Amino acid sequence: MKRYILTAAAILLVAPAGYPSDFPALQPGVKELRAEAGKLDVGECTVFFEDQKQCRIGADEIECARDRCVWNFGQTVGKGIYVAVAGSELGRKLLAHRRIDVPDREQGYTLVVDADGAAIVGRDSVGALYGCVTFRQLAAGGRAPFCRIRDWPDILERGGVSAGRGLWPQTKGKKPADRIEEFKRTVDELMRHKINGITDIFHAWSDSPSLDVYREVLAYARERGIRTTFSWVWTCLWNNGNCPDGTTPATWPCVSEVRGYGDLYYCWADDAQMEAAANRRIDSIVKYGLEDPVVQLHPVDACAVEDPEHWSKRCAKCRARWKDDERWKASANLLNIWRRAFSRRLPKASFICPVVPYWISWLERPPEKRDAVWRRNVTDYWMKLDAALDDKDMAFESWIASKASFDEYRRLIPHRTVRFTDNYPLCPGLILTCRRKIGTMYEPCGRTGYHMTGTDINACWESCLLAAEYAWNVNAPGAEPYDGNVYWHPVQDTSGPEIVMTNVLPRICRTFWGDAVAPHMCKVMSSGVLPEYLKDPAAAVRSWNFWLRDARYDPEQARLFRMHEGKTAFEFTDSLDFRRRQLDAARKCVNALNAARPLIGSLDHFKQNYFKSLADAAPGWVERASAIVAQAEIESAFERRDVAKAREIAGRAAAGLSKGESRSKLERMVEVLGARSDDPQVPAEDGSAGKSSPGPGRWKQAEIWRGERFIDSPLVLNRRNIRIEKGTRIVFRGTGRLRVENGQLCAQGAEFVGSGVLTNVWPISVSGGKTEFVNCRFEGLAMENTGRERWFHGGIQLTSTDARVAGCRFVNSRSLSFVNCRNVEVADNFFSCSDMGVYFLNSPDSRAVRNVFVADSGAKKGMEFANSPRCEVVHNRFDGLSMGVFARTGASYVIIAGNVFEKCTKPYRAVESKGIIVVD
Repeated sequence: MKRYILTAAAILLVAPAGYPSDFPALQPGVKELRAEAGKLDVGECTVFFEDQKQCRIGADEIECARDRCVWNFGQTVGKGIYVAVAGSELGRKLLAHRRIDVPDREQGYTLVVDADGAAIVGRDSVGALYGCVTFRQLAAGGRAPFCRIRDWPDILERGGVSAGRGLWPQTKGKKPADRIEEFKRTVDELMRHKINGITDIFHAWSDSPSLDVYREVLAYARERGIRTTFSWVWTCLWNNGNCPDGTTPATWPCVSEVRGYGDLYYCWADDAQMEAAANRRIDSIVKYGLEDPVVQLHPVDACAVEDPEHWSKRCAKCRARWKDDERWKASANLLNIWRRAFSRRLPKASFICPVVPYWISWLERPPEKRDAVWRRNVTDYWMKLDAALDDKDMAFESWIASKASFDEYRRLIPHRTVRFTDNYPLCPGLILTCRRKIGTMYEPCGRTGYHMTGTDINACWESCLLAAEYAWNVNAPGAEPYDGNVYWHPVQDTSGPEIVMTNVLPRICRTFWGDAVAPHMCKVMSSGVLPEYLKDPAAAVRSWNFWLRDARYDPEQARLFRMHEGKTAFEFTDSLDFRRRQLDAARKCVNALNAARPLIGSLDHFKQNYFKSLADAAPGWVERASAIVAQAEIESAFERRDVAKAREIAGRAAAGLSKGESRSKLERMVEVLGARSDDPQVPAEDGSAGKSSPGPGRWKQAEIWRGERFIDSPLVLNRRNIRIEKGTRIVFRGTGRLRVENGQLCAQGAEFVGSGVLTNVWPISVSGGKTEFVNCRFEGLAMENTGRERWFHGGIQLTSTDARVAGCRFVNSRSLSFVNCRNVEVADNFFSCSDMGVYFLNSPDSRAVRNVFVADSGAKKGMEFANSPRCEVVHNRFDGLSMGVFARTGASYVIIAGNVFEKCTKPYRAVESKGIIVVD
């Protein structure tokens, strides 16, 4: 009898010489396999299982069996399929009868298939369950090959698949009973690939109609070895949903955080309120009915070593109790209070904490640069907090780090469990292979756990399963160490390396999609198509390069601190050749999905929906790829100053696309490139536009402002929608300013006036929402020059917002500024410029059309574009300005067409950019 042995690595799809080519795909790959000649007909066997929950579930996973029944203690172990835990009576009989050696590792199992049937024996109940799901893969065709398998996981905690942002949205629109069944199917899929963690159970759901759904589904998952992590359990005293009346970030005496989903209020000195806050959170967690949840106690999310957790801003009570170098004492006191509260009501709960700073990579700082402040806030803090915590099992949490940094961390924190996460990988494609590096922080003693981030949020299943592969077996094909630099590359890690694409990915596709559909899905997943890039190439490349230039870039913290002085040498440069490869990849996806479509009828409903989401999206990838290729070709024509060629390319490309956004943009470009002078009308004094400007859309739950309102001090509105109605008059005085964060501001026919000398910056600013000003008047919004750059003292600043400004008059007001916006429309407005009319920073694809810019005393520019490519300046009038349009630093391919320049010292100028395209 021939025997083929493969140990310490996963099964290869492309079999070595002598290996059975028809062996089923196993994923995650098993540790030790001895394949033998012969096959077992599963349909001829009865499944006998130990009367235990996981063994029963495992038995149900074995398809095609003749029958299933609980093993009777008086029975022998003759021919059949047996499922047991090693310490049980059935387990002991199987060990003796089949000469089975079960790995002495948690969740481990041994599986034997021969002429007498199959024996599946787990080191524990979850191990027995995992043996059954491996047997399910072996017997996918109804016949299981003879073999012996010994298998166990390297990393015991292999989870983090998001419920709230990944699994739950897949059931949107279904009735509660249907949502439960759909969610259970996704849980089954996690179990079958040995993923054992779910996260993102949001606090708000504990008081929502969804609670009953979650209670049932999470209990179902726990029975299948999957634990639930309650993430983002903020250790604040209050949030803006339960804080005392009148509490705002401006009035709170201690540390506060303004986040997109709420304001958080902290204090280390109030033990009583701290315990009350813990009990309020426990109240919400117990509603889910889980006895042993994992709880992530999250401190203030500010991680710079100069001032971690904003410790310098703590209140007088905190200062009286804790010295500057005693943050560790305050943290230990807080975490011990929370842990004691849980121990009284949920004693089986376990805890993780991303202690601040939570990056082990801070240890990459050279010894000569580790000053006293750094040591106090990093290494000393970690060590002292580790010793001071009552709960020695509470895990510290960090991002993945290099082996050298992790080894030093272990010398500082020698015994505590460490749970690590990916370094913010965002998947611009269909699969992300950087998880092949997670074995870098693996410890054989089982004191590391792995928590996926990034692609799990969007439920990209192939990426999740690839992460499970390397968490189960850190030496799986393609595994490589993380060197502390770039953890994920947006292009290289979505189309390679080759060994992952030819070994691991095919096994994932075969076990997930089945043998018939798998070859087509392999082509899709390995194509390298990048939907996020196709949606917005400029924004994607800008985002990628933040990470590529700084391996430890943190989008949460970068707003507040300059995090790391060390930069990598990596940078991605867009090109016409790359765009053409994306078009080829998109077409490859469409062809493969069309070929697979007739075969998906055999898949379950969950997988059919997943397939449909890809198949529906793929034609759009081709459309967008075609459009961005045309855009690059047009830009090439622009560089040659060949406007006629650019017009011809745009027209031809638009004709080749179906009706949609991509085609309309190209058609608009054809129109712009053919524009001729059209002297715009000045909006009337009452604010009505010179040309028709449709009013703002209706927004739900908007706060209505009417009449007259005075703003004398900073007014910050977070997550609120404001609608300012016609006839409203808002007056700014002194330090008065209106700031809307993560909300929407809509004004129609309103008046905004500055009274006296304004001494603050940006009387009006909106960040992160949607903004519309239609037929409004702005007067006197000019303040004392604070010495900052002009975009920091403009009259109106709109940041990261969808914006439209139409039919408005700006008199004696500083610039209308757009920062990190996109597709801005500025139309039919009148600017009496005292400094600058409109400023665009990092705001590509924006339009300024039919505006009038008239010089006031000291006027400088009508418009300026900085790092804002592909913008259009069409049918505007510039009168008496020192400069009409100025493009600088990356403001390439700004098209100026059909404008009128009267008495301007210089109509337009370009500096450090690919220039301005003027259409006569």
